[in-house]
Amino acid sequence: MSDPTWTTPAPVTLEIRSMEVNGAGDQADVDGLLAAERQRCDAFNARDRERLATVLAPGLSYLHANGVHDDFAGYLERSLTGPSRYLRRGPLDIVVIDSLAWMRGDYIVSVSPWEGHPSRTVHANALQIWIRRAGQWRLREHQGTRVVDS
Repeated sequence: MSDPTWTTPAPVTLEIRSMEVNGAGDQADVDGLLAAERQRCDAFNARDRERLATVLAPGLSYLHANGVHDDFAGYLERSLTGPSRYLRRGPLDIVVIDSLAWMRGDYIVSVSPWEGHPSRTVHANALQIWIRRAGQWRLREHQGTRVVDS
């Protein structure tokens, strides 16, 4: 259970390393994709289930960096009860092809104290697949991998 005194961090910073747009995609698609990812992170941090649900695809498959897998309902539940908060996303590599996009890059999360564990910061990398439906980008797949310090 998360610490009730934990405060929501400032809006998540997104940094782009590279982008590639093919097919019918354009810069507006990249902008929309970034807006959807910012909304996902900020809604997750604010524990705003309704806002978060609007950027998730119904068939969501979300593999966390710790190996835990969530579907759409599980991810929404974890967003309300989990101890993590997003701090930063990027640098990001983004590829858009028509109504499909993938985004790869780092993320930093802060984990509040829970069940006897100390607070900590986790550095991970994610590969995400996004789909555009009715003009809106929705996260369909996420696979996180913890980055090991070298």
